[in-house]
Amino acid sequence: MKEQLSLEVQYCAKLGSSCCTLLWSLSKHGLQRSTLNTTCVLKLMEVFEETLVNFSHADTKVDPLSDEMRLVEALCGTLTNISACEEGRDYLVGNASDSVSLIISLLPSLVSTSDMVLRLLLMFLYNLTIHSGGQVRLVLIFPMSVN
Repeated sequence: MKEQLSLEVQYCAKLGSSCCTLLWSLSKHGLQRSTLNTTCVLKLMEVFEETLVNFSHADTKVDPLSDEMRLVEALCGTLTNISACEEGRDYLVGNASDSVSLIISLLPSLVSTSDMVLRLLLMFLYNLTIHSGGQVRLVLIFPMSVN
């Protein structure tokens, strides 16, 4: 039973990382406003949040070449690409404030996990602060506690 569960976990991680890597690649070319107005992005945010929480609370260090790491990187990359376009930023600022708060709260625990994940998340947060006029827009004020 344990072996079967382990095989299923590996399969899901491989499937998820493959799909998210493809989505990450496609999102580099921007998204249509009609795509952003669907519930797909919100569902992606839910998967992202759960994955990021589990990743940040992992008891063991995740292999940098594993499907699990590729999944986390691909999810972070996809959301960073969405936040890179004006329509994506506007959509995320209006619909993803819980995700932004979660990312900010998890940043300290992610420092030692993966440079790529950390860079992508910081770029995601930076992108959300960019206004179309080139001005910085305050997305949220969140007190950071340093341990």
